Amino acid sequence: MQQTLTHPRARGVAPAPRRLRDVACLRLLFLVALLVAGGAMAQGADAEDPAAPQADALRSVAPSAAPPGLPGTLVEVIAEGRLSAADVQRQTAPAFGAYGPVVIENPVASYRIRFVTTGLDGSPAVVAAQAFLPVRSTDAGVPTFVFGSGTTGIGDQCAPSREFELGRPLGRYREYLMAYAGRGFATIIPDYLGFEDPSQVQAYFHARSEGHVMLDAVRAARQLVVGREDVPPLSGEVFVGGYSQGGHAAFAAADMAPSYAPDVTLSGVVGYGATTNVGRLLLDGPYYAPYIAVAYDSVYGDGFDPADILAPRWVPTVVADTVARCVDQAQTYYPFDADRMYTERFANALRSGTVEREFPGVHDVLEANRTGLTGHGVPSLVIQGSDDVIATNPTQERFVQELCATGAPVVYVNIAGARHRHTKPAGFEPAVRWMKEIASGVTSPTTCD
Repeated sequence: MQQTLTHPRARGVAPAPRRLRDVACLRLLFLVALLVAGGAMAQGADAEDPAAPQADALRSVAPSAAPPGLPGTLVEVIAEGRLSAADVQRQTAPAFGAYGPVVIENPVASYRIRFVTTGLDGSPAVVAAQAFLPVRSTDAGVPTFVFGSGTTGIGDQCAPSREFELGRPLGRYREYLMAYAGRGFATIIPDYLGFEDPSQVQAYFHARSEGHVMLDAVRAARQLVVGREDVPPLSGEVFVGGYSQGGHAAFAAADMAPSYAPDVTLSGVVGYGATTNVGRLLLDGPYYAPYIAVAYDSVYGDGFDPADILAPRWVPTVVADTVARCVDQAQTYYPFDADRMYTERFANALRSGTVEREFPGVHDVLEANRTGLTGHGVPSLVIQGSDDVIATNPTQERFVQELCATGAPVVYVNIAGARHRHTKPAGFEPAVRWMKEIASGVTSPTTCD
């Protein structure tokens, strides 16, 4: 692609003091929301059969109450056990559907961990993650792959690390990441900031906190392998990737690595149906807007009011409704229709491209949370489905053009017939090949020309 486009840079909107209700009220709200969610599970999707943690799981490193340290510091490790390559093959099959089965080359050791990251106010915060390490009889190091989940919800019960407890799939992330470990990658999928914190909801599509979590997960992975004789050491190659919201997080990590984590050199970033432009998502996927509005209200306080954009019928109960519903339920509760989701004025502004003039405060927040376009120069693989109606082809192709214009080498893969959710399984083999080539020293190709 030779077209050069100018692009707005993130304006660095600083979080205003949070306008959220006091902590005691939020604790009560979350408890009520969880009860509502339990009743709503009758709508649920197909149940899954994840690998259950072993009863004799080993707890190590430090108890969960340990005081947090520097960003990336492990505060808890629970070893869940080891799966043979055949077991990994069997358990990962549901995550790939018609795009599988995938080749599994080695056994996998599974862990649940918690590590320190940076909170919204700059103080230490702790997040949970799942980690999967390849079990291989080799001294050669293995690449690290930190993966950001797509939208699961903003309430605690929807956290990626709790998907197997929910009893229905929100993305089959546990199984999906096991497959990467089965191909020789040390993989971690962290929860985003705000999960398990009763004072706030998930900081949904908040670029800065997503980038912090992804980069601190790399640091946590380095500590996790120390002293473990059954897994190989890490090589110097580090990749970040993610699906949908996770693509937003992965590109946020690429943007932030030089300033926030100069000790982390990224070898590549992978987006699977990545949604890097939140303003476009509001237009292309309206039923995510309540999550975005509640999360940005939590982060920015008076800088972002849900009533400015959402139709009046949704506003009075928007916090309870969004906290109670994971993504599968939110997608059936809220409309995929801008005219029903938004006020008439905001819907018209989205369509006409006049949000900056009509809603300058909203525009500033949306621009501050665009990701990938800072000129990071990290080799990028963008995987898109031809039938994606969430991250649409025009939106994704514009992002690729803008990313190329910053000077990053970009490989753009558009998979015929793939929908949004298919980009994960359909993109598995292309991503594995691309990352292994870079890890072996091959210069990343580019489709920018």
